Amino acid sequence: MGGPCLSDGKTVKPGTDNFELKPFIMHGVQYWSSEHAYQALKMSNSADRTKIVKLVPRKGEKAWDHGMRVWQKGQQGKARSDWEAVKIEAMYFANKCKIEQNPDCLEALLATTGPFTHSGSGAFWDYWNPVLLEVIREELRSDGNAARVASLWAEMEAYRKKKGCERSFLEDAVAAPEEPADADDGSAVSKSPEALLQAFQNWDANGDGTIDRQELMAAMV
Repeated sequence: MGGPCLSDGKTVKPGTDNFELKPFIMHGVQYWSSEHAYQALKMSNSADRTKIVKLVPRKGEKAWDHGMRVWQKGQQGKARSDWEAVKIEAMYFANKCKIEQNPDCLEALLATTGPFTHSGSGAFWDYWNPVLLEVIREELRSDGNAARVASLWAEMEAYRKKKGCERSFLEDAVAAPEEPADADDGSAVSKSPEALLQAFQNWDANGDGTIDRQELMAAMV
């Protein structure tokens, strides 16, 4: 979910909010936020992926509202079979693409020194979003802490293998066929953002970031 991270008690922006509108190119396609790219990476087929790609921001639309539309559409499509195992690496990939291509995001990230914290997205992503940002920061810093990067990557790989997946998402993170994002399909979030965020936090009580599709559909009406 969206919301910036903190470092040394200060909000780090731009660049640490997954819903923030910061366009970048991934696999030859323009995405508008790391959440936008993440949900596209989640899809197992090009038809569902294209529906997400086409969710471009409407005129005057706030980042939160666009992010919620993207997130909602991602829950409705068919996820790749190994998604629960590789979703952390996918979020890392989406965020690194965004940060590398937006100099202001990179500058803000490299200006930090301490650990990151996050709240409001449920136990799973409140833990992993700061981990991913620290990995990206140390990888992109000229004098980055290689030992710390190795330690955090080992933790990420341990999570994936515990979920039964030996192959890293990054080994075959190649472009799937995409259609041009030439139109918004008009999908919208019917519940208020606050209600959906509270629902998401309740669903993530187990700390694994998974969502029951029936509960999601009931919350949207």
